[in-house]
Amino acid sequence: MEKSIYAASGAAIARKREELAPRSLAAFKAFSDSVFADGALPAKRRQQIAVAVVHITQCPDCIPARTSAAVKSGTTEPEIMEAMWGLAEMRVGAAYARWPLTRLRPGSSPWRHPMPTLIDRLLNEHATLERLARLLNGEMSLRADPRAPDIALLVDALYYLTRFPDVTHHMLEDRIVERLLEKRALPASVGHDLEAQHATLIRQGRELLQDLESAVREENMSQELVEIHIRHYAQRLRHNMAVEESVLFPVAVRHLDQDDFRALALPDVHGQPDPLYQTPVDERFEQLHRVIAGEAGCGCDDVGH
Repeated sequence: MEKSIYAASGAAIARKREELAPRSLAAFKAFSDSVFADGALPAKRRQQIAVAVVHITQCPDCIPARTSAAVKSGTTEPEIMEAMWGLAEMRVGAAYARWPLTRLRPGSSPWRHPMPTLIDRLLNEHATLERLARLLNGEMSLRADPRAPDIALLVDALYYLTRFPDVTHHMLEDRIVERLLEKRALPASVGHDLEAQHATLIRQGRELLQDLESAVREENMSQELVEIHIRHYAQRLRHNMAVEESVLFPVAVRHLDQDDFRALALPDVHGQPDPLYQTPVDERFEQLHRVIAGEAGCGCDDVGH
């Protein structure tokens, strides 16, 4: 297994987490103390939880030690991956839950002014990316099997990810990171880590698309290996969104003013429209649009509207 998926974050990100969410940190420490208390859980289960936590939080010093301890406890690599995916989904779910709650209860919100339209747009795009992650993660019963009737959906999903989010969505988030770094409102380690996540997603998305197309042509490509890589990619995408929603977006709303947001939006004025939601929907993505719209329950399954 990889020792580290992203660059080391260092102590700065830990301090920023404590500053932004002291209660959450205290709750996590209490949970950790309870989990690792003698007799609380079987040793193997404790190590599965521990290795999932360090992979999801990307603690560079902890990953090798915890992975080794998990293997010694009898945990297999598929069990480690399953634990990581489960925890990633819990983390993303918590991030998604936080935003509507704070908007429904302005008095308890950490933001001092309404959420800018630009952040609203990114959140809406995250909702689409989450549905695509569900599709890639096999939660819609799709497989990288060339005989499967829906294999084209997986190809279209990865093609879309490499043609729109990779060149528009992530680039906009990188501009937000750079603006916050200029203002010294975001630790450099956090900003550079997010940019590294985007670079990794872009590179792996293109590689996965090539691998999947090879699997469809039944070339020398392991179907099982392709599925594992696709699920790992989906987990990384979800992790990236969770960090942005729990750290980047709140910091942006706190420290960027309307002039900042206008400047951030300017380079994007002539950017390409979202091919999955433009009117009419790009012909290449009609089937993918229907699946995503059906999953969202938005009643917009008719691609002509």
